[in-house]
Amino acid sequence: MAACVFFSTYRFDNNRPLPEDTIEEYTLNASVLNTIGKVYAKRKEYRRELYSETGDVWSVVTGESIRFRDRQPHTLPDYEGALRKKWKKYQREGYKSLISGKFMNQNRRIVTIDMELFLNNLFADRQKKPTMADITGMYSGF
Repeated sequence: MAACVFFSTYRFDNNRPLPEDTIEEYTLNASVLNTIGKVYAKRKEYRRELYSETGDVWSVVTGESIRFRDRQPHTLPDYEGALRKKWKKYQREGYKSLISGKFMNQNRRIVTIDMELFLNNLFADRQKKPTMADITGMYSGF
């Protein structure tokens, strides 16, 4: 429930919320990662009790995660290393680690928000619209 509340109330810098389908996806992934943590701890404890190697516990956990996808379609990685990395990041950063960077990605934008703000502030006190030569001169002088 805490994951659902977090993702439902999460806002980006521009005060835009996450899409509804993404909230459901991230909530499910958080639940699966919480379960993975519990399964990992139990498997490791069980192996220690049997005086067995505990090194390949992640391969078992990854297999169980893949099998769980048949019951509930989550979007966590299929590969052991990637799943382990995702789980460790989730342990460090919490729910925010599940939010994709694609939502606030501005790599394709020619004029970034910072540049737009800069240009607006640069010409805020002008009475007339500056020409390209005026802008170039002011920008070069800055």
